[in-house]
Amino acid sequence: INAEYGGPSESRVMSTVFEEQATAAADALAAMGYHFADGQLVETETGEGFKWKGQQHYDELADCVLTYVQDSLLMSDELGMRKVALPAPEGSANGSAQSFVYCSSDFETNNDKLLVLIQGTGRVRAGVWGCALCINDCLLYTSPSPRDS
Repeated sequence: INAEYGGPSESRVMSTVFEEQATAAADALAAMGYHFADGQLVETETGEGFKWKGQQHYDELADCVLTYVQDSLLMSDELGMRKVALPAPEGSANGSAQSFVYCSSDFETNNDKLLVLIQGTGRVRAGVWGCALCINDCLLYTSPSPRDS
């Protein structure tokens, strides 16, 4: 990473951008009428858990939950992760970041330890063990950290 990205100053700028995205993730859940309370997804209006309202609603909610877990929980003070954009390969058409990784706050200076998490394919993303479980159960068993929003 160090050979291809702009170093600590660039990652601080990117961290600020992603902090704004974490707020947007909670706002997106709120716009759908949900929030997390004691690690469980509940409807804001009723306080009840998820109820099936069709595949399109579920897919939109799942996308919001995945973004919330990644941008809110992984970067929380408790876990201290930072989302760092990986640069596009030289000569790519758009020239902007094509992917990102989550790094511990000391990844530029810690030469002793490295943990690499590789996500699978499909809807599941880094930090989410099971999207359906995040929606139907709670964050305690389905992501790195339970958290109220």
